[in-house]
Parts: sequence; structure tokens; C-alpha cells
Amino acid sequence: MEPKDRIILAIDEPLASIAHWIIKEFIGKVGGFKLGSIAISHGYAFELIEAIKKQKKIVFWDPKFHDTPDTMLKSVRGISLQGVDWISVHASAGLEGIKSAVSARIRSLIFGATVLSSFNTSGCFDIWGGLPEDKVLQFADFLLEGSAQGIITSPRELKLLSSTAKYYGLIKAAVGIRPLWAPPDDQRRYMTPTEAIKAGADYLVIGRAITHPPREPYEVCTPESALEAVIKEITRAQV
Repeated sequence: MEPKDRIILAIDEPLASIAHWIIKEFIGKVGGFKLGSIAISHGYAFELIEAIKKQKKIVFWDPKFHDTPDTMLKSVRGISLQGVDWISVHASAGLEGIKSAVSARIRSLIFGATVLSSFNTSGCFDIWGGLPEDKVLQFADFLLEGSAQGIITSPRELKLLSSTAKYYGLIKAAVGIRPLWAPPDDQRRYMTPTEAIKAGADYLVIGRAITHPPREPYEVCTPESALEAVIKEITRAQV
């Protein structure tokens, strides 16, 4: 896999015109695109599926489904019929919810979201009563038992997953990716692209650092130059 193909570019834009520009500009330069809750709720996500698929890029449908098993089954079946490649559920929906999602997937791969990368330790404790690393491993076990294909996690937990044999088969998509030159924004548990690849990420889900890079430093102040800088980091990390 080429370094650029490990990048899943997040489209989290309220304006459809900007989303279409991102697709047009980057369709041949990354491995795929994430269509999350912003793209879905603003009503343009469905119209992007075919444009992405025509170029044989990954369509990552990322609503993080979290509901009753029957609702998850019907939700996954509906979007899987659209031909998307990856679909996210939230692993905290539990084993039965994950199994229902997997049973409905047709050809789509099911990825389980774990502890959001915007949570710090206290935030994780407030909701789940445990440390992020402990909860991620618990959710990873749910995903394995439910026969999901992938896991979405902050890069901070990647070493735990990558060093444990039973998790080798899970495709690892890392979120919370921030190059040194990009602000963390609302991310609490993040790493650079270099660190994430070395920790065991198969794919990096990156949005704002590329689509809305900082104005400084000058050499990475455009989306195109930001993407080039990230690709260089991945290339070095793979050596």
C-alpha cells in the first residue's frame, strides 16, 4: 500500500460546495474519504458516494451507529445497499448490536468506534468508569467476538492493540492525528502521523489538519502542501 493510500480524508463541512471541492481536489491523492455526521446531516453525503466509488477509493460512512440491535441491523443494511466500503458503529452499543450490524453488512466492512479521541482520562471515567486504554481493549474484544472487521481508536491505544496477537486481524483506523505544525483543536489523545504509523495504524483518518491547515508555517499553509507533508511523514515512518 502506498503512503497516500493510508490516508482517509475526513469531509466534515457544513457546505456541500466545499465538500465537492475536496473530492475534486484530492480524489487521486488519498486512499478514501470519511463521510461523517456533518456531511450526513447537511444532506449531501449520499451524492458523494458514487463520485468516490468511480475512482475506486474507500467510502467510509461514519455515523457511529449506536442503537438497539434491530435498529442497527436495519440502519447498516440500508447504507450497505448503497455500496459504501466501511461503516462505523459504536462498540459501546454492545455485543448484540455489533453482531446485528455485521449480519447486515452485505459487502461493507464494519468498524467499531471506541473512546473518542476528544476524551481525556477524566472524561472517559465520567462515562464508562474506566481508563481509555482499558475501555478500548474491552470494546476491541466486543468487536472481535461480534466478527467486526475494523476498529477506530485514538493513536494512544494503538500499541496495546498492535502488540496483542488476538487483535492482529482487526484493521486499525487511527483518529486524532495531528502533525506537529497543526493545532490539536478539540483532540485530547492524539499523535503525529509518524507516531501513529509506528504505533501500528493501518489507516489515518485526518480532516482539519489537511482541509483547514494553519497559516503558519508557510510551507504547509495550503491543503495541498499539508497533504504532501503528511504523506512525507508516513513515508518516513514506513521505512
